[in-house]
Amino acid sequence: MSASHTARFANFFSALFTFIIIVKFSSNYSTYAWIIGSVFILFDFFISYRNNTPIFPELNWSRIKLPLAGYLVLYVSILLASVFTFDISNIKLCLVFLKFSLPMWFIIYLNGKFNATNGILTGITAGSAVISGLGLYQWITHSVPENRIYSVFTPFPNMFGTMLILLLPFLFYTLFHVKKKSCKAIVLIVIAGMLISLLGTNSRGAVLGLAAAGIVCLVAIFLSALKSHTLSKKIILSMFSMLILSCSALGYMGLINHNRFGSFSNFNNGEERVLLWKASYHMWQDHKVLGIGFAHFNEAYYSPQYHPAEGKEKNLGVPHSTPMHFLACTGLIGLIGYISHLATVIITLFKSLVTKHNKVISIVFLGAFTAFTTQGLIDMSITSKTPAQLYFLLFGFFLSTISRQK
Repeated sequence: MSASHTARFANFFSALFTFIIIVKFSSNYSTYAWIIGSVFILFDFFISYRNNTPIFPELNWSRIKLPLAGYLVLYVSILLASVFTFDISNIKLCLVFLKFSLPMWFIIYLNGKFNATNGILTGITAGSAVISGLGLYQWITHSVPENRIYSVFTPFPNMFGTMLILLLPFLFYTLFHVKKKSCKAIVLIVIAGMLISLLGTNSRGAVLGLAAAGIVCLVAIFLSALKSHTLSKKIILSMFSMLILSCSALGYMGLINHNRFGSFSNFNNGEERVLLWKASYHMWQDHKVLGIGFAHFNEAYYSPQYHPAEGKEKNLGVPHSTPMHFLACTGLIGLIGYISHLATVIITLFKSLVTKHNKVISIVFLGAFTAFTTQGLIDMSITSKTPAQLYFLLFGFFLSTISRQK
């Protein structure tokens, strides 16, 4: 089989893999993505061996060694914290979290070796169309509790909102990537559906994440144009779009908060998450180095030692804040690992933004990363299966793109 035929297969499999990671009727559906991925890799190993060609992608690893080191520090740190609690349930849950990141490696392999950009963007567009379409159907038919969209793919509106804000920057990237006007029109319709679906989730964290992404991308685009001494119509349009998006998102978040609490002054008294964060901090104070273990947060929170008298919600198994989750469950060791991941990604993005070839994909992933990290401050991110798998898939797309450039 020729290299061109194999590349077409790679784009097809990457589209299918990406689509399944986005669209799944239960968490078990990701198994199908792994079956598809394994079939292609075995097939490619055979073709590469028969044609006597390199099996693994030939990337410029020096460009991505820093974020990969940060990724390694993250998972080694939480594994160490879990191991030294001498509790097998903590270790098992840590390995589950590690498994969430596997899409990154599959996409690095596919996109790094075959340039599967078209396939990945096709999967993103098709998957986004399905989840936003069904989400809008729920909203229109009032078939969900409190009329908050959560789609049929995620159990909570906030989780669905997280997926939407991760995908939106890459849909804008697709809009500029495709050439046909008919394709651009389809992508625009999907973007509109995604934005309306996001409003329907009433997720403050997701809306805040989108607003932060818009502001950060606006600054990045402006500084990039300033550095290159170019201010084209496309750049001006992009900056204006980011400004409108951010202002609209911030205004809508304020409206959600007002409808729920009446005023920001009532937030502290009416929000259970504040109680969760305070309890998480107290857990860390008693277990500063290793934390209480991922498997025991629910047990600890509802114990007389940590459960606040004002707490009303039941079965809260996480603190609804990624930094507090690492701090309470893995102590300083895990929190240092999480911060290492964030820091190495930020440094890599900064380096990529100043290069000529990687600028666009870097701004796109900067938007997704900012939205995801901001949302993670008041909800869950890389320790939640569905959004974590999607985040690492997009992270792998970014890493393989910037390391593939000559």
